[in-house]
Amino acid sequence: LALLVVHPLEAREGESGSSSQEGGKSVVAFGDQLGKQADKSSDDAMLPGEDKESVQKEDFSKVDVSESFMLLGGISFVMIMFYLVNHEDADMKYYSWLVISATVSIFAAVLIYSGVKLAVRSFLLPHCFGADNRASSLFSVIEILLY
Repeated sequence: LALLVVHPLEAREGESGSSSQEGGKSVVAFGDQLGKQADKSSDDAMLPGEDKESVQKEDFSKVDVSESFMLLGGISFVMIMFYLVNHEDADMKYYSWLVISATVSIFAAVLIYSGVKLAVRSFLLPHCFGADNRASSLFSVIEILLY
């Protein structure tokens, strides 16, 4: 089994495998020596022209950590939803779909309400009543009475 790796930089000296030049890029073929590449330390993984002092470890900020937890939480949530809707018990499937349906309906209703309200306030009121604050107040009262 051979693996071809196309690297835009020149192939480093002493790497296992054969190398050739193709279109300004070096192609390095790795065979049985692939496992040895993973055993090298991080100092050997530096790019050509770098020294040990220029390579710094990156510290993660609180925002980076919180984003990673949000990503993992979102993926976990989706995995749980897939588990619940594919459960063996028919009642679990039914109630899982019922809860998902109700949640999506609520989000859609809020989105439609916000869109209609923005459209009415941005396009209908200024063209019909001009910049009259009384018309905007009257519209707000009518909106409260309707809901």
